[in-house]
Amino acid sequence: MTDLLILAVVIAFLGFLIRFKANIGVSIFLSAVLLSVLKKLSVTQIFASLFYSSISRDTINMVLIVISATYFADLLKESGFLREIVESFSRVFRPKFFIPAFSLIIGALSMPGGALVSAPLVEEGSRDTTLAPHEKVVINFWFRHVWEPISPLFPELVLSASLINVTLSFIIKTQWPITVAMFIAGVFFILPLVKEDGFQKTTITTSAYFALFKSIFPILLVIGLVFVFRSFSVALAILVGILYIVTIKRISPRRIIKIIRIGTLINYTFLMISIFFLKEVSIKSNLIKGVYEAFVLYKIPSFFPLFFLPFIIGLMTGISSAAIGLSYPLLLPLMQKSYGSVNPASLFIAYLGVWTAISVTPTHLCLSLSIDFFKAKLTETYKLLFKNILFVLAVSVTWILMLTYCKFFH
Repeated sequence: MTDLLILAVVIAFLGFLIRFKANIGVSIFLSAVLLSVLKKLSVTQIFASLFYSSISRDTINMVLIVISATYFADLLKESGFLREIVESFSRVFRPKFFIPAFSLIIGALSMPGGALVSAPLVEEGSRDTTLAPHEKVVINFWFRHVWEPISPLFPELVLSASLINVTLSFIIKTQWPITVAMFIAGVFFILPLVKEDGFQKTTITTSAYFALFKSIFPILLVIGLVFVFRSFSVALAILVGILYIVTIKRISPRRIIKIIRIGTLINYTFLMISIFFLKEVSIKSNLIKGVYEAFVLYKIPSFFPLFFLPFIIGLMTGISSAAIGLSYPLLLPLMQKSYGSVNPASLFIAYLGVWTAISVTPTHLCLSLSIDFFKAKLTETYKLLFKNILFVLAVSVTWILMLTYCKFFH
């Protein structure tokens, strides 16, 4: 069986399980097992991949971040900070601004599992609205990713620049239309979902701004630590935020333990292991290399491998840095012009493949965690999400044509 056919079977299997409401973590885990069987990995190799992916530094780091972020969010709610944040924002801003603002603020930094920090804020802020669960998912998911294509705080940009030997400014100048298009799509397609029928504008005082700052200080503390000290662990930064809340609110040790949701933490840990297990099997089985070689063998136009190789890896792993790290070295010859410099149109097509996959795949933590948190249906979420994605894709195609045919952008 060819690698392209194997890939199609695994993706179809994953989609089938999710369509019939199987647990996302279980669905991804079983898909990894199916891929292992189809690629004829031995039982020893399968267990070795599972063991390695479970104890790898990346997996452990992600588990620590998601566990700490989950507990941080629960602590914000139980300590009263969550209520204070929503109340202070509602005194200063309109609902159409402050509900997505929560995701924009948390999404300003590369924080795996950060969806679990912004999700409770979106949930609390939406309490007096008619927003459906899948609409809350899209608000939380969409607005927290608008910075990713252009922010140097995201390691993906540094990785891209390093792999293809260009500057960060070159990456940003090439990829900025995606961020702008996401903002526009959010304003036109998502914000109208937030009704303001009962909202009454009041006079804003200095004390209202102070109360707002005071309420979000635990979150600003976490963001500030990661922003100022770039090598500072995200999990450790969240732990500092947790200690701040415990100290300020004088939470007893008994209550600290009571807040822990063991079942939820186990579920998220298994989801994390499943995602990295699928990533490990995809690499060990040479699936990605085989798909690329199939593109070359059949002399498929460069657009297809440029877009679909990052797309496939992103779809399988749900991690943009993995999609970039695994595909860009293979695609570099297709990205370069005759005299060696990188063609911005080719780079943009490759990144568009990454962005599209990360925007739709259930292996993406932010999407799967948001759906789980809001108890939403994946199908309903996709219906709303695709409208925004199609708009960004339309803008992106226009930008590709401009990069290709307009001398001004060369």
